[in-house]
Amino acid sequence: MDWTFPVSYKSKEYNIKASLIYDSSQVQRIKVYGSKSYIVLQNNFPLLNKQGNTSKGIKWQILEGEINDAKLLTHIIYYLEEIIKKEMKENSL
Repeated sequence: MDWTFPVSYKSKEYNIKASLIYDSSQVQRIKVYGSKSYIVLQNNFPLLNKQGNTSKGIKWQILEGEINDAKLLTHIIYYLEEIIKKEMKENSL
């Protein structure tokens, strides 16, 4: 799966691209592309969903790459969580 979403950073709007590169019953890995670099994020959403704990906070970690701005990372994770939860609802209908 591929997604594109807007993120504001230093008073500018950027379209960030992300791809689901691994999906198991316990974790998901998502590659997030910037204009010059990328990061790979891992979350435990499939495990929480399997346990019926979707209201519990999703745990994220950076597996590859670096991001030096915590606020930017927070925005990226927020949009990814919204996309993941929306797709889960659509698939359960």
